[in-house]
Amino acid sequence: MLNLSKKKKRYIFKSIVSFLLIFSIIFTSAPTGAFVKAAGTESEGNTVEAVQTTETEPYIIGEDVSRRSENEKHFIMSDGTRVAALYDTTVHYKDEQGEFKEVDNSFESLNINEYQTKSGKHKVKLAKKASAKKLVTLDVEGHTVSWGFEGANKVKAQVKQTEESEEKFSAKNVNGIMYYEEAFDNVDLEYIVNSDTIKESIILKTKAAQNEFEINYNIGKLEPVQKDSKTIELLSDGEVIYTISAPVMFDSADNYSSDITLEIVSQKTVCY
Repeated sequence: MLNLSKKKKRYIFKSIVSFLLIFSIIFTSAPTGAFVKAAGTESEGNTVEAVQTTETEPYIIGEDVSRRSENEKHFIMSDGTRVAALYDTTVHYKDEQGEFKEVDNSFESLNINEYQTKSGKHKVKLAKKASAKKLVTLDVEGHTVSWGFEGANKVKAQVKQTEESEEKFSAKNVNGIMYYEEAFDNVDLEYIVNSDTIKESIILKTKAAQNEFEINYNIGKLEPVQKDSKTIELLSDGEVIYTISAPVMFDSADNYSSDITLEIVSQKTVCY
């Protein structure tokens, strides 16, 4: 007989914020610029520095996909040189055949209840309504974590378009943005997703707006460890799978404060 009964642990984290709170959950690294290095023309395994000899700026004519890595691209330029672009976030992932493919963290509709990032090493799901118990769901190496806000309004998610950089070596669609306007009265929620982090912003639009929030986490079999007053790690057999960092706070004048702590305030074991 197949026994489907299992236990899941739920943790409640409480944050007290003012104006704008930015919360991040990390599952590898962080943001998206490109460090560009001219590789020059290649001859017999040697690298020759590219020298600009004309006033016309070289333009990209293609990419050498055979030289991709998780955070690196190699561009072929119109003047015969090659340029290596290194990014501070993951821009490629390996498919089932072991080939590096483009990451695309823009959102598409998965079903009547959820959106999902299009392609990448991790799939992130965001609910179509702010009141969902599983507002955010993500999976890393088979370890699923989800969370939602107590008492959120039943407002619809808005998929936002990311602003494309004019920098010619910039990677496309590495970020996905979801917005929940009036998730609470005079409070908006925003999520910015890339291959390595999820940044959660709680935007308080008035001084009288709610500034205390209860978040219910479902972490499955992962073990939470309070690393310090600002960090909680989720472990599997001693290995860190996720890192949850305390919020930072900005006000409308861009004044900054990091005097916010993060702690586990209660634990429930749910059997079903």
